[in-house]
Parts: sequence; C-alpha cells; structure tokens
Amino acid sequence: ILYDHRDDAAELTRRLVAEALPFRDLVETERNNLSLRSRRLFTFSAIYHATNALLSECEPEDLDAALAMARAFWETVASQLPEWEQVRRGRIASSEVRQDLIHSHGVVLHAFGKVGAALLREDPDGWRDRLGVLSEIDWSRSNPVWAGRAVVRGKLSKATQSVTLTANYIKQQLGLALSAEDRRVEDSLNRNLHDAA
Repeated sequence: ILYDHRDDAAELTRRLVAEALPFRDLVETERNNLSLRSRRLFTFSAIYHATNALLSECEPEDLDAALAMARAFWETVASQLPEWEQVRRGRIASSEVRQDLIHSHGVVLHAFGKVGAALLREDPDGWRDRLGVLSEIDWSRSNPVWAGRAVVRGKLSKATQSVTLTANYIKQQLGLALSAEDRRVEDSLNRNLHDAA
C-alpha cells in the first residue's frame, strides 16, 4: 500500500502519517506486523484501512479536504487516549501499551474509523465533543467486554465481524444507533455468549 502512488487513499495515509501528531514517528511502514520490541505503535496498513472506513461515507472535495478531516478526527481520538502521546514522548514503551491495552491495534483503529464515519454523518457539528467518551472506556485487553469482540480465544482478531462488534460497543458508548447489520452481528454474539453460558 505504502508504495502504490496511483491509490489516492494510500497517498492520503502517507500524508496523514507524516503530518498528524498522533502518528508521527509511531508508524511501522515496512511491515504489516509489529515485533515485540518495536518502538512503533501502529502499522501503516492499520491506519490505511481505518482511515478508509472513516471517509467511506463522506465525499471530501479533494485530497486536502480529506486529509484535514482525517487529521482532525485522529487528533481528537488521540486526545482521549493519553498512552499514545506517552509512547511518542518516550514515557512508556510501545510494547507495554500494545500488550496491556487494545486501542492501538488494527481491529480497534478500524472500529474507530467506522464509528467516525457514523459520527460525521449523524453529528457533523458535535462529533468532537462526543469522542470525549473514549477516555472513559476501559481499553484493557483483560476487560471482559472485549471477549468475543476484539479478543477471540485470547488473541486480538482483525476479522470483519470483530471490527463490527468492537465498533458496536464504541457506538453504544457514544449514543449512536446501530444499523440493521450491526444489530444482526450483535445478536449473533449475544446468542453465542448465551449458548456458551
């Protein structure tokens, strides 16, 4: 993706990674996975897919407008997740954040993008304020709410269903309505949890 110069979304992501403060110096651009000792917090591909999801329902006038919107969104999200800035400043290790918290992993970034698209559609003037709720969510990997959503059989899952279920939980915390498809996936999870119990 990084080297595809015909893909506008890749160009947007390249500029976003270079210009948006939350991502500066924290993005692995060469590999799709982060090693345990990596100083990076995000992968380029995770930001690419998350930003595509964010902009999927709006039609910015041009690349600059899309970049401005994406940058505003990600900087607002980052302001609610202080660990991102602490890693950037070298106060905590990225490996520690990735091990204990889920909010820098691809599944959650993609979910943030989906939630952002819904927020921009439903509340184009008040979306920034509503993202304040992100700071109140327990992002610990051990939080039982993520079991079956972002964490499947003890591991983070990037499956489409996991992205939707993670986005559903965040949407509910922000007071956003679930779509019919969101509700179907949510009902399936609830049935599985009930059957397991």
